[in-house]
Amino acid sequence: QVIEYAWFLATEPQRVKLPAKFSDAWNYYAKVKAFDFTVRRDIKQKQFWDRFINIVGNQPLTTASIREAQAKFVEDKLKQDVQPQSIKRGLTTVLAAFNAYVEEHQLEVLVKRYKIQQTAVTNDRASFNEKQLCRLWELLRDRQSDISNEVRLALTLMIQSSLIASEVQRLSTSDLIIKGHGNYEGIAYVAVRSGKTKDRVRPVPIVVGLDLVEELAHKVKNDEHLLGKLSAQTESSMSRQLNNVI
Repeated sequence: QVIEYAWFLATEPQRVKLPAKFSDAWNYYAKVKAFDFTVRRDIKQKQFWDRFINIVGNQPLTTASIREAQAKFVEDKLKQDVQPQSIKRGLTTVLAAFNAYVEEHQLEVLVKRYKIQQTAVTNDRASFNEKQLCRLWELLRDRQSDISNEVRLALTLMIQSSLIASEVQRLSTSDLIIKGHGNYEGIAYVAVRSGKTKDRVRPVPIVVGLDLVEELAHKVKNDEHLLGKLSAQTESSMSRQLNNVI
């Protein structure tokens, strides 16, 4: 029995003294997941966490505080017209951190996702008319413009296709297929290799401005990403730069 008890003490996860804090959960979760905050995927997880903490603060890790913090976060985001699905996605990392810490330290804390009451409202997307598209195209072709080459490349790809900002930002250098493929009659395209659904994985043909795309890609790409340094920025930062042009 003594041996069994000694083994139990050696293998039993160390209990923590309450109250633990939200930050304790994140620090543990980041360590277990071995996050590398030079990698875009892991940077994004940290951004989800930081947004949450910036709104709710570093509170004691209790059932009540987890629920109340989620409610406060949701309320704040809804006031900013953030869609419920995006809010839910932003809380996934937070709740994963809480669950991992609670399970490891066997805390009597219930981690339950807060139910968002507001129904998502579908807004009509603003679109360009032909005159506006032509004007934007002229701006992108102008080598003397103040628009950065990274933004010019992103918009050149987006205005002629179904690509969205986050997809362009994720494109790797090898995703730009200039010579095309026999199955696509040799037409140049970019390969979207990942997305929220399998339908987002697709080839996107480049129908205009191939010479401009090649020129800009040569100037801005790095060993990993087609958009170079723009790919390392947050999606919101990239979106602001695109919106400043359009």
